[in-house]
Amino acid sequence: ALAVTTKTRAASNPDVPTVAEQGYPDYEQSAWSALVAPAGTPAPVIARLNTAMNQALRSDNVSKELRSRSQEPLGGAPQDVQTQIRKELPKWEGIIKAAGTTLD
Repeated sequence: ALAVTTKTRAASNPDVPTVAEQGYPDYEQSAWSALVAPAGTPAPVIARLNTAMNQALRSDNVSKELRSRSQEPLGGAPQDVQTQIRKELPKWEGIIKAAGTTLD
């Protein structure tokens, strides 16, 4: 491997440098996923789902499986997902517009 595209080196390949370390300091691209619920889901339900998901991500079985796929189990608060989405939207909107992609 020449480099990983994430901001930090991958735990699964700690000797592989990042793209930023290779001379492109502003480069970062990573895949992420999140558990989401429909708008209007009651706060207690969101809290319960969030607690369960964080517990699962901390479990040895789940974290080991994710890491075996070069994924890092982060977990966090529901607001963290909202922050990530707000951060990613402008980047992907620009890429989609530049490519002329449309949704049919």
